[in-house]
Amino acid sequence: MNGLGKIISPLCLRRKKTLIWMTLKLFSETQKSTM
Repeated sequence: MNGLGKIISPLCLRRKKTLIWMTLKLFSETQKSTM
């Protein structure tokens, strides 16, 4: 892996985690409003 890949990979991972977290949060919010 080159230097650029080392910088980009963690960023992509972090973005994925944020996306998953936001999706889960949105899902739980909608669950609360329907109940």
